[in-house]
Amino acid sequence: MFAPANTPRDVVMKLNGELARALNGADIKKRFEDMGLVARPSSPEEFGTFLQSEMGRWKAVLSKKP
Repeated sequence: MFAPANTPRDVVMKLNGELARALNGADIKKRFEDMGLVARPSSPEEFGTFLQSEMGRWKAVLSKKP
């Protein structure tokens, strides 16, 4: 989930908590599993680190010449 830049930290943390709660619900887990997906709730900082890693990886892939 994303939020606009400069969203207050308390709002980000509230959204993060509610999203984690929803993703840990049995019905959501089942729906994700049925689609072959696994939900992995994390902190905003962990998600930021993951995004930076992915952007670096895909930038490298996209910049390779065929």
